[in-house]
Amino acid sequence: MNSRRKRVITLYRSGMAQASRSLTLTPAVTEAMAARVAGVMASEHVPGVVYAVVAGGEIVYCCGCGTVGAPNTPVNTPDATTIFRIASMTKSFTAAALLLLRDEGRITLDAPLATLVPELAALRLPTTDGPSVTVRSLMTMASGLATDDPWGDRHLEGSRAWFDALMANGGTFAAAPGTVFEYSNYGYAILGRVIDNVTGMPFQQFISARLLAPLGLTRTGWDPPLDAAVGCRWIDDHWVVEPPQGDGAFASMGGLWSNIVDLAAWVTFLADAFPARDGTDDGPLCRASRREMQQVWRGFPVTVEHLDNDRIRIGPAGYGMGIGISYDLTLGHMAAHSGGLPGFGSNMRWSVDRGVAVIALGNVTYAPMGRLTRDLFDDLELGGVLPLPKPLHFEVLNERADALVDLLFHWNDEIAYRLFADNVFLDNERERRRAEAARFQAAVGSITARTLGVQSATSGTMVLTGSGGAARVELQLSPHVPPLVQWYELTFPAAQAGSGV
Repeated sequence: MNSRRKRVITLYRSGMAQASRSLTLTPAVTEAMAARVAGVMASEHVPGVVYAVVAGGEIVYCCGCGTVGAPNTPVNTPDATTIFRIASMTKSFTAAALLLLRDEGRITLDAPLATLVPELAALRLPTTDGPSVTVRSLMTMASGLATDDPWGDRHLEGSRAWFDALMANGGTFAAAPGTVFEYSNYGYAILGRVIDNVTGMPFQQFISARLLAPLGLTRTGWDPPLDAAVGCRWIDDHWVVEPPQGDGAFASMGGLWSNIVDLAAWVTFLADAFPARDGTDDGPLCRASRREMQQVWRGFPVTVEHLDNDRIRIGPAGYGMGIGISYDLTLGHMAAHSGGLPGFGSNMRWSVDRGVAVIALGNVTYAPMGRLTRDLFDDLELGGVLPLPKPLHFEVLNERADALVDLLFHWNDEIAYRLFADNVFLDNERERRRAEAARFQAAVGSITARTLGVQSATSGTMVLTGSGGAARVELQLSPHVPPLVQWYELTFPAAQAGSGV
């Protein structure tokens, strides 16, 4: 897709996705992104890349570069519809399928795996004191089964009989189950067999029928169309074609093919699970289960990276269910997953808090698209084009915050006893709190504006703008029904700092 054209493609729309959360990329941002992509293509010998920015249920920007045809053939520049193999991004679909089965009461995530996959009867734990391997431990990369890249990447097309023979011998563990993060393709292949055994149909058929079709992902599937991107390897200073592997018993760990349009709809569907809310809960997987996928279940070692402009990036937080999770100091809750196979590299990355995603697909072996999408998010953030985080509306908190501010400016003991939990005057005597309120009122002066920043349904900060300057009222609510104010703290205007109790 031409980098100078903006093409908006409407995707899955539900709940928060229906809100206007779009963004407009400035020429400076698109030029920075193009330079970033060109640098990666040159340094990593990637013949073709297509990348996109998704927001508000729309592809707001998409650009294709290079070629995705066979070497020495006419240039075939990719666009949003070009099919690539997405490799381990498939794991998010497999995890979603298992949660569907859990929600329907057909499996439990914490039952010993042998009850669902008797083919693994020979699986022996590394120590006698370890817990059983479960569906949950496989989904969250906590089973301890040995990391198996690149071995697993060469066995997508393995037959059912081959896989049966593999499982009959058990498996090798790098660690005891439940002790460390250990990325296992074998584990996700076993999860495919769980789906087979529980549903009585191949996992490919179940995922296609219960996830792909309901979401309208018509170009996502297990076999490549004739016009799919051609995967390549860079060998001896030239590209050679990497023949694609077929779809087999191991493919639940990385067999899907897809394109920007379908993947944008998929990440929109996942991100739309936030925030938790009332109202219609469109399927095919409920919002609660989608949120479950995007929480840390197994942590990673923390890394710290110092960037330009005095920025700091904290390394990934951990693994959810078929999705990696991080908590960026600037962008907040982030979700992502890469895909890498002989011939291809891919990544989808999105800000859970802002409802914005970046997707990149490349056609050379293990193209570093994860690093690219991370850096493209930096370009969006530095360019100042990202929308604010999704608004959180909590009526009770807002009511209590307003009541607290009104009390501080018009103290009344009877109202205070109704508003406060019983610990408030035990923690600081009533007379001292009343005196502090009087000083606060005098310091702030006439209020011209008030805004509530929400940390959760029971905690927030009311920012006050008054004739005496800016001030803050932080508060937390109690677990009562209805909740009461159990704690508050006042920050006086700068000129009055130190005036509190």
